[in-house]
Amino acid sequence: MFANAYADWLQIEIDQSRRLGLSDVPAVAGHSVGVALGALPALLLFIAAWLGLMAIATAVDLAVWTGIAMLFALGYAAGRLQGDTKPSAMSHGVKLAVVGLGVLLIKYII
Repeated sequence: MFANAYADWLQIEIDQSRRLGLSDVPAVAGHSVGVALGALPALLLFIAAWLGLMAIATAVDLAVWTGIAMLFALGYAAGRLQGDTKPSAMSHGVKLAVVGLGVLLIKYII
C-alpha cells in the first residue's frame, strides 16, 4: 500500500516535472485510495491477530480469501458500471478472481 502511494507520488512528480510538497498529499492520496481500501481488510485481520484475537495462520488464510472475494466483487462492479448485463459482469468478476488465484499459485510455486 505504501509502495503504491510512493509510486503515485513519483509518477505525479515526473508527469508535472516538479517536486511535490505537503500541499500535494491530498492529490496523491486520492490516487492511492483504491489500493488502501483493498488492503484494509487484510490490515484489520493482521491487527486482530496481533491483538491475539485469532491465530496468525487464520488471519493469513482469511486475508488471502478476502482478497480473492474482493477481486471478484470489483470485477463484477466494474462490469455493471460499464453497462454490462449481470451475467457478463459476473464473468468479469470470475475472470479477475481467477487472475488473483493464478498469482497465488505462482507465489506458492516460487
